[in-house]
Amino acid sequence: MLAGAPRAEAERPVGEQLLDIAHLWSNEIGTGVGAMTFDLVELSFDVRKGVTRLSIGGGSDDLALRIDSDIRMLNGWARVKAHCDLSFAGSKLSFDLPEFDVTSHTIYGERAVVVRVPIFEGKF
Repeated sequence: MLAGAPRAEAERPVGEQLLDIAHLWSNEIGTGVGAMTFDLVELSFDVRKGVTRLSIGGGSDDLALRIDSDIRMLNGWARVKAHCDLSFAGSKLSFDLPEFDVTSHTIYGERAVVVRVPIFEGKF
């Protein structure tokens, strides 16, 4: 059995147990990423909701920048909802970026990143 892995319980469904293990493993990856980047990059996963939280940034008292984002996979596209915090000499600016979609694509044999920024979005 893996160290730190939840114990199998006969009364819980196997799917629930697998979700618990996947959640534990994915957050171990996030902890490793944070340690390797000196906490400039924070990564966490919510396996049950299917949301990844990515936070990039750093700085000092004089100048700091942090971009926090929630990423959800929908039909092969990553839907990104991001928030930006910028502080400069004691003044703080905080704003939300528009939601956008990102995917990888092959164009004429070359790998590319496709970004969609919806101007108007309707739900039917």
